[in-house]
Amino acid sequence: MKRLRALFSLLIIINLCACSLVGNAVASRFNLGLEPSELTIAPGGAAVITVSINPVTGFELDPGNAVITLNNPPDWLSAEPLTIPGNVRELDLTLSVAADAPLTGEAVSVTVVATKPSSGDTATLELTVSASDAPESAN
Repeated sequence: MKRLRALFSLLIIINLCACSLVGNAVASRFNLGLEPSELTIAPGGAAVITVSINPVTGFELDPGNAVITLNNPPDWLSAEPLTIPGNVRELDLTLSVAADAPLTGEAVSVTVVATKPSSGDTATLELTVSASDAPESAN
């Protein structure tokens, strides 16, 4: 089921890219931004990232909503559903890590996908699951 979902998501992204490239010259295009793009969360914890939609130079941002999803996230990671209205440039996305999530030791790449009626984009979040999500202090 996961492979089928991943394949379906990939086909949607390919279709969006192809439509943007072959569509008429007035098609809207945008870049997806994440702040922060690197994050550490403890098992059972949650964190908020800001997701932004920015038009590519020379294009207008279409008025349609942007639906934000995670592409094939690990089983232990979830995100609240997020739709950014067409007249809004950024909103916060809450990510939650399951209490039984394994400690990753190093960052896991998670693809965040934004889909609008006329185009789409992706951004990568580097996520580490650590026993403590607090930064280490210098001694």
